[in-house]
Amino acid sequence: MRTPQSPPNFDELTRELNVATQVALRMGVTSTLVDGKYVHWEKLRRLRLPRGIRNHKEWWAGLKFQRLPKRKFINLDIFEETQFSFSLEDPIYEKHIFIDKNASGSIQMPVSIGEAEMKKQFYVKSLIEEAITSSQMEGASTTRPVAKAMILDKREPRDKSEQMILNNYRTMEFINEIKDEPLSKKLIFEIHKMISENTFDDEEEVGRFRKPDEKVVVQDSLTGEIFHRPPPANQLEEQISFLCDFANEKSPEYFVHPVIRSVILHFLIGFIHPFVDGNGRTARALFYWSMLHHGYWLFQYISISRILKKEQKRYSQSYLFTENDDNDLNYFLVYHLDVIERAIFACNDFVKRKAIQSLELMQELKSMEKFNYRQQELLRHAIQNPELPYTFKSHQTSHGISYASSRSDILSLVEKGLLRQYKVGRAMHFLPEKDIKNKLK
Repeated sequence: MRTPQSPPNFDELTRELNVATQVALRMGVTSTLVDGKYVHWEKLRRLRLPRGIRNHKEWWAGLKFQRLPKRKFINLDIFEETQFSFSLEDPIYEKHIFIDKNASGSIQMPVSIGEAEMKKQFYVKSLIEEAITSSQMEGASTTRPVAKAMILDKREPRDKSEQMILNNYRTMEFINEIKDEPLSKKLIFEIHKMISENTFDDEEEVGRFRKPDEKVVVQDSLTGEIFHRPPPANQLEEQISFLCDFANEKSPEYFVHPVIRSVILHFLIGFIHPFVDGNGRTARALFYWSMLHHGYWLFQYISISRILKKEQKRYSQSYLFTENDDNDLNYFLVYHLDVIERAIFACNDFVKRKAIQSLELMQELKSMEKFNYRQQELLRHAIQNPELPYTFKSHQTSHGISYASSRSDILSLVEKGLLRQYKVGRAMHFLPEKDIKNKLK
């Protein structure tokens, strides 16, 4: 990836354009969008010119004439030296309305997840997915199956990659517990400490702001090209104070929609980069805190990092486009709201697919009706993955139940000849019997 080309300076452009040209551009360019999209100069300069526009700089000036009057500002300091702006463009408005309808209140899922057992299972699955993918984005190399088994079996991590994933999992659990608390510097430090524990070379860097002598930049790991220089460390106290006021709806004076506020909070943590490391994971964790804090309960079951990990270039570009164009937050908002929309669709598809699979299996295997929901899910998984072992701890974690309930579920299946047990060290493991499907017919 490379740094996008900076847009032409608007003040210089207006000085170059005569009054007649400026009037023509104001009349000729009537939207902030290009073909329905909020386009950055990096992309605009490659597009075919519309009729009546002589060059791309004039086209950019025309867009700016439309965009600038609509801006609303957010400040990170009392002197307004670090200032960001956004506007409620159609793509932003449409997507936050979609999120309102599909992630909060009494929403209608394609299949109900109201059953307590199913809710617990989806919740654990989402936490694991977000913990793994968010960590992998920051360099964790542990594979998904190994990481999932570590969390479900409650095994101690073997290396920093596993520790990073386990930290993320525990942090996401913690965020759900404290979602009703206001954001504070103390809480940000606590979240950063949970995310970073036992993963830094120097543990003294955990749970505190970076210091002036600690040079932190965002750069390409291969070429060394610097993409972002965070604000000086001596500004962090003031900026985090302003950020907490923003997160807690104490500023600005005008209304900011909760979804937009949450996405901007995500951006600002990444921009401020208050820590030596762990800033990306902290930013995504605080985004989840904000969405849950504002009542978007579906985010207990949604993973945004699963999408972001596949699109790390676009994710990074949304930061760069914003900083590169006078801190215009619309680039980050448009992209991130699109990610949220796709994550909601993915959640709905998963729930629907899960329900269909369970129904089909119940119809094929009539005796499944004799078992409770947790046992049915274990059996369904065992039929599809006959080589994977189960433990009391993995079953307990998957469904958020007591150890005694987990033990009872599994031993009942052993008694019925559906699972066989064997020891690995001191722990008891269970595998499906080879003819498990026939026994259930």
